[in-house]
Amino acid sequence: MKTKQYTDRKYRDHQMELGYIIYMIVGSYFGRTRCRTRNMEQKMETYYRLMRTAEQIAKEEDCICFAEENLLEQMPAEFLQSHVDAFLTRDPQDGKACVIFTDGFERIEVTADSIRGEGIFQARRGFAGKAEGSR
Repeated sequence: MKTKQYTDRKYRDHQMELGYIIYMIVGSYFGRTRCRTRNMEQKMETYYRLMRTAEQIAKEEDCICFAEENLLEQMPAEFLQSHVDAFLTRDPQDGKACVIFTDGFERIEVTADSIRGEGIFQARRGFAGKAEGSR
């Protein structure tokens, strides 16, 4: 029988994996991406590297599809060509991984959720002061 602590840890692990995948995939669409939370990047990368290869590929493909279908058409070309800072965070209330990409003027927040191990992604776009809209 699985305990609540085990399932909470498994959920956190999935969030860390998905956070790193978002950082890698979505970050690759910008001119240059620099991670501002180096410790979190290393922590998430560790969880990512512990994943099975088939699972990595499947979640990466989900993220690529999400980015191509939802993000690329929303974002101006100037924003995509810019050098952005990435902040890897987790929501303290629900533990969802969130990656914020900003060039100082515009920003996009991509959040990961893990339901039955599947990657569910959502995005909010806005100006550096505040985000607006959702997926």
